[in-house]
Amino acid sequence: MSDTSLPRLRLHAGTAIWSGGSPQGPLDLWLLPGFGDSHLCFSEAFNQPLAARARIHIWDLPGHGASPPQSAGLTVARAARLLRDLVADISGDRPVVLLAHSTAAVVAIVAAQLLEIPPRLLINVEGNLTPEDSAWCSRADDFDSPSSFVQNLHDEILAAAPGQPAQSCYWRSLRLVDPRTLWSLCRSLLGYRNIGAAYLRLPCPAIYYWGAEVTSPGTRRFLAQYQPAQRRLEGLGSWPMVQAPTDFYRLVEEDMGRHLLPEAPAIAALRSGGPGLRRSRPRHAWRPAPSNRPG
Repeated sequence: MSDTSLPRLRLHAGTAIWSGGSPQGPLDLWLLPGFGDSHLCFSEAFNQPLAARARIHIWDLPGHGASPPQSAGLTVARAARLLRDLVADISGDRPVVLLAHSTAAVVAIVAAQLLEIPPRLLINVEGNLTPEDSAWCSRADDFDSPSSFVQNLHDEILAAAPGQPAQSCYWRSLRLVDPRTLWSLCRSLLGYRNIGAAYLRLPCPAIYYWGAEVTSPGTRRFLAQYQPAQRRLEGLGSWPMVQAPTDFYRLVEEDMGRHLLPEAPAIAALRSGGPGLRRSRPRHAWRPAPSNRPG
């Protein structure tokens, strides 16, 4: 692997960003960690063939990972404006792909509507679409303090799958999160429980990655009813980029190739409706049903 794929850390507008990949790549790929997570979940991106075909940026939200918290806490709106400004400052007029995991999809959906130049593609990995997907955020009010809420998350993740690489990676990220930041972000996210309606109206192409074993029933119904472009990632769990990074980033490269990369492997199969990809059908107005998926 060329040295061009090795990441470098910088602090931009008070936000930690790891940048690497190919400086000559035709696009910028922004990787956005999800609920309480950090850059650790996407660290394998720089070791994949995709890194030779794109510039890659991974951010840590304020109060997450290596980014210091903001004194006022964090809301979805503030996070989306920050992402808009970072993309404008760092990517400029280069084509941009946003790849967002879990609750980061909410921030990406809002930011996509704020960017002067819309993303060329938004890849939504198990992101929030329906109210069921806000279950963990809904529990924030069950605890007396932000620190007790985050400590409970630590304990639950550690007990759920001890020794599992994906959960262990996530647990390490949770150890870095600022409790007050996550607490305030949770409360803000509850205002976006019906974000699926905005997702269907995005100003850019989008594709949803999901697996039946981890996707909430409400979101599965949403996908079945409205048929947005989607990929099923069966058996890869809630963190496919950690559990099976080679397979995950190969699929990301294929989907990016359909929209803006030079010819990439397996693109011909995708153009003819290759395995794993479902094309969009006409989109309609959506009335969400109650739900409770963790995240």
